[in-house]
Amino acid sequence: MASYWILAADSTEARLFTRDKKHDPLVEHRDWLHPESRSPGRDLEDDRQGTTFSSQGYDRSENQKPTDPKTREAQDFARELAQFLDKARARGEFQALSIVAEPKFLGLLRERLDHGTRELVDREVDKNLTRRSPETIAGALEEG
Repeated sequence: MASYWILAADSTEARLFTRDKKHDPLVEHRDWLHPESRSPGRDLEDDRQGTTFSSQGYDRSENQKPTDPKTREAQDFARELAQFLDKARARGEFQALSIVAEPKFLGLLRERLDHGTRELVDREVDKNLTRRSPETIAGALEEG
């Protein structure tokens, strides 16, 4: 397995690139799609819980999380990616990780990576380059 991993991601998709040496060309290794993040918010709310009545008095309350559905889907996708990276790090599959991600999604990923994986992050670029060429992504890493 390659020593250097580069993750380019946003809330709807991610691409994992690898390279053996720090300045080798990027080789696409894997990709993820998370179409749920593209769904309109109202489509994602169909599974929300109903209304309950207070045990004291006549008040009602909504049993739903305060987080909007699109944010919840982005959080779920960030958790999925972080778990994949954490397990790969635990198996010693890479020695350094660079992350190129849309700024808000970068924050979600950062929050979900375990301490050991965060320590291997050598570069972060807060740009959405997920659908760009490997050369563009590599260039952003060199600039950043």
